[in-house]
Amino acid sequence: MNRLRSLLILLLTASGLCCIAHSNAFSQTIAIDTNITTFNKLMTTLIVFTASEKPTIRTEPSLEGQYTLTFEGGKGSLRFDKPMSIGRYTITLSIGKTTAKTQWNVLPTTLDSAVMRRLIGTYFYSGKRLTLKSKLPAAAAHLPLDQFKIRYRFGTNSKAIDSPYSPAWVGPYIPASANRLSIAVVWQYPPTGEFIPLFHYETIAKQVPPQIVCDSTTVVRTDTSLLATSGFDLNLNGIRVDALPISADSNGANPINAAFSDIIVNPPAIDYNSPDTQLRVYVGDMPDFTSIWVATGTAFTIAKSLYNATTGTLALTIAVRDLPLSKYIEPRTIRGTVAIRLTAKITNPLSDEKAQTSLLCVIPIHIVYQPLAITSTKTAKYPTLNSWMARMLPLRPILCRDCSDDAVRNMAWRVKSPALRKEVYDYLLRLGRKLPQYSPNTATPLVLGGTAKRNGAFDLKTLRFGN
Repeated sequence: MNRLRSLLILLLTASGLCCIAHSNAFSQTIAIDTNITTFNKLMTTLIVFTASEKPTIRTEPSLEGQYTLTFEGGKGSLRFDKPMSIGRYTITLSIGKTTAKTQWNVLPTTLDSAVMRRLIGTYFYSGKRLTLKSKLPAAAAHLPLDQFKIRYRFGTNSKAIDSPYSPAWVGPYIPASANRLSIAVVWQYPPTGEFIPLFHYETIAKQVPPQIVCDSTTVVRTDTSLLATSGFDLNLNGIRVDALPISADSNGANPINAAFSDIIVNPPAIDYNSPDTQLRVYVGDMPDFTSIWVATGTAFTIAKSLYNATTGTLALTIAVRDLPLSKYIEPRTIRGTVAIRLTAKITNPLSDEKAQTSLLCVIPIHIVYQPLAITSTKTAKYPTLNSWMARMLPLRPILCRDCSDDAVRNMAWRVKSPALRKEVYDYLLRLGRKLPQYSPNTATPLVLGGTAKRNGAFDLKTLRFGN
C-alpha cells in the first residue's frame, strides 16, 4: 500500500499537477513598504508593490481619481501626478482575504522652522568658506541621509554643485567673482530621482569688514628725561589691522587676502565723552587732590597718526600738555584709560563690495613725570596741622559727625552702602591694590583706615571687611 501511494505521488509530480494546484489554491501575496514619507511639493509620487495578482485599492481619506494603478508581471504601482496635500494617508491593498497596508506621511517642504528663521538673512563673505548649519525636520529623521544634498552655485551662469548633506556643512571658499551665490538643502526622491528643495537662499557675497586689533598696544614717552616738565609726548604702538580675505583661488581651496594698501584707516579721534576716558594725576597710589587736570581737547590730544600700508600697523603720537605745577618735588603719574575711536574701510578691488568697521579702543595709560615747581620768592612750606584741620572742619559732618580731631586725622571709614562699597572696591582694584575677594553681603561693612597727610592727601593704611 505504501509503495502504491509513493508511486501515485511520483506520477502526479512528474506531470506538474501537484505544484500548480498548490500555487493557485494557497498562494495569494502582497508586499509593500509599511511606512512611506514624501514632501508636499513632490510633483510625481510612485508607491510600488508586488502581488500575486492585481489587488483592489482602498485609501483613507479617499484619494479616488487622483492616482493611476498599473500592474504587470507581479509588480504594480500607484502613480500620483500632482503635489499631494500635507497629511497622513492609509492605503490598503487586497486580494481576497489577503491585505497589506502602508502609512503614507506627506510632510511640509521645509526645514525645521527655527532653523529657517535663522538661515534667512544669513551673510556670506568673499574669501570665507561657504558654510551652512541646518536641521532636517524631525518627521523625516528616519529617511536615509544620502537622500539629502547641499546644493550651491557661484554666479548666475555656473552649474549647481551637489554635496553630501551634513548638519554642519563646510564648503569651499567663496570667490569674489560670485556676484550672486545660492545655497539649498534638497531631497532626492529615489523612485523618480526628482529633487525637491527644502530650503533655498540666494544672496550677494559681501566683503569682510577690516578687523582692528588694539589689545597689545604699548604706550611710552618719546623722551626718557626725568627733568621737570609741564608737558610731553607719548608714542602709541601695536595697533594693527588683520589680514583680510577678498576672494578665493580657482578651485576654492584657499582664500586670497587683500593687500594692506587696499585698507584705508581714517584719522583716529579721542572720545572725551566716553566713560572709558578717565585720566588723573596721581601722587604714588593716591590721586593728587590738589590737581584738577583731566584729559581734554587741549591737554591730551592726538598730534600725529601714521598708518603703515606695508605692515598694516598704526602709530600714534599723543601730546600731553598743561600739566599742573607743584610745590613739592615728588614725581607724579598720569594714570587711567583713554578711549580712541578707530575706523577702517575697504573696497574689494575684484567685486567693488565695500565694508567698514569702527572700534573704540580703550588703552591703559601709566606714565611717570616730574612736575614743574611753583616759582615763589618765599620758600614753599607744608600747611600747618592747624590750617589743615581748619580745612577739614566743614567736611566733618560728612566724614565723621561725632569724631574727635585725632579721629579725623587718623580716619577709619566704615562703608555700609553696598553701591559705595563696590565703587571703592573697584576703584582700589584699578589702583593695583591686592584686595580680599569682594563679598556682596551688605551686613559686613568695608572699613578703610588711614592717615591724613598735611598736603591734603589721605594715605590708605588698612582695608578690611568687618568692624
